[in-house]
Amino acid sequence: EVVNARGGVGWRHGLLDDPRPKTEWQLEVQQIANQRSIVRAHMNDPYTPYLDEMLRDAMSSGPEILSRIFADNAGSGAEWIPNNTFAELEREMQFQTGAHSVFADRPMTQSAMKLPYQEGNLRPYIGAVPTTNDPANYTLSDRTTRENTLSVVTLAVATQVDRDASEDSIIAVVPEISGDIARAFSFGYDDIVMNGDTAGVHQDAIATWNTRGIWGAAGLGGADDHRHAGMGLRARAQNLGTNVDSTAAQTSAGFRTVMKTLGAEYFSKMNTTGSLKWFVSPEFFLGTMLGFTDLITWDQAGPNATILTGLLGGRKGPSPGSVGFLYNVEVILTPFLTADLAATGLYTGAGATNTAVVCDVDDFEWRTRLGLQLETDTNIRNNTVTTVARTRRLFRTKANDTTSNKDNVATAYNLTS
Repeated sequence: EVVNARGGVGWRHGLLDDPRPKTEWQLEVQQIANQRSIVRAHMNDPYTPYLDEMLRDAMSSGPEILSRIFADNAGSGAEWIPNNTFAELEREMQFQTGAHSVFADRPMTQSAMKLPYQEGNLRPYIGAVPTTNDPANYTLSDRTTRENTLSVVTLAVATQVDRDASEDSIIAVVPEISGDIARAFSFGYDDIVMNGDTAGVHQDAIATWNTRGIWGAAGLGGADDHRHAGMGLRARAQNLGTNVDSTAAQTSAGFRTVMKTLGAEYFSKMNTTGSLKWFVSPEFFLGTMLGFTDLITWDQAGPNATILTGLLGGRKGPSPGSVGFLYNVEVILTPFLTADLAATGLYTGAGATNTAVVCDVDDFEWRTRLGLQLETDTNIRNNTVTTVARTRRLFRTKANDTTSNKDNVATAYNLTS
């Protein structure tokens, strides 16, 4: 808009809208800009890098005063070069999880239920041959019964978004939130299985333990920390005394010694159900265990390999994270066994050792009262949408309690990688 000599208001044509281009260069710039505008007008998500570059080159070849000021800076051409956003979300590399899924999941119809339990076995005795009337009675066997009370724990993930931002975002927010929630629960379940502890004071210094940076620094170690939600494998082995300092025996034979600390009743499962499993950290597997002479990896599982011609027994296939077998016991990688433990096998905030866990997965289970339930709530007063996902379940051992003589889990700690 300009003011002419007579005081009237009019318009002065610019470089791109002048109907009478003064030079061939101006005509070329107008043609490129017009072509670019038409193409972008037909796009849902305008993206024209080739035409952007053509316009930039044309402007740079114009009169010195224009070529000197035209650049990707505010007021000097940046307004003609938009910064577009891809309609896709790129994520950092995530850990693969799923170790929790090798344990059975059984339903509960109430939040707290009693489960009858029997210990020991009946015993046969030799019966005497009757030689007189009213002979001696057969010797009786005693049956020991108890009951366990199972109480599920509520686990919840909650997040909030601004409604306007959710509507305007080029990324579909709701599916991304759903994926984040599923990932959070999967991570949490694996962490409970490996590192949970129901003691009043957790065996690890979880107030500072941000496992592999997954959880963030805030809110660790409180009463609502998910690692209080169940008795994990490491804590149970600690309670049973089946934790073995293996720093001097990081070999196949050393791991066989650790397996000997399990109850003898679990050895028979090595060649039948395949329910014995080793869980190891990625660092220890790649740094040490992969060199074990008796480790059979999946690349050796060809049609003629012993792993398929008899060694597998009743197995139904590899578990999530499976990398092979040691003495017919499947080896599973999990990121929730870490390489930052103290020489005691516990997390103290200082240390660089690993722990490996072997257990009978049939002797542990999940009990679920409520499967994953997703709910949303819109608050029109502050224009936000809150999404809450929750589940009610319990991870437990089938042994009667943590002091039972059923040694169904053992650990090899103080391992290097």
